[in-house]
Amino acid sequence: NDSAHQRDGAPPIQLAHGLWLYQALRQHPARTRIPERAALYVVPAYGSLSEATGGCDGQTHLNRMEAAASALRTSPWFKAAPRRHLLLASTLPEDRNALGALGELAATS
Repeated sequence: NDSAHQRDGAPPIQLAHGLWLYQALRQHPARTRIPERAALYVVPAYGSLSEATGGCDGQTHLNRMEAAASALRTSPWFKAAPRRHLLLASTLPEDRNALGALGELAATS
């Protein structure tokens, strides 16, 4: 899916909001680095960027989404409070399966 990148390699403007929001949340003064104190867990998922990348280091997009879902499933904080996890997902309408297993996990938790 080459549509997720412009010629210069930058993501299209439709995906910029997710990158901006994630960066702003990382710098927010109320952010805690102590997971037990967190009221909300933000999980960035850039499915369109992963899908556009295709294969990388022997991994496919769906492999990466499965690995992300697996990591989330085994997280003690996700196990304790799955509904306090916000999946920050940026996708494009033409994406075929932008979140794969990670999207399935989010939809059922």
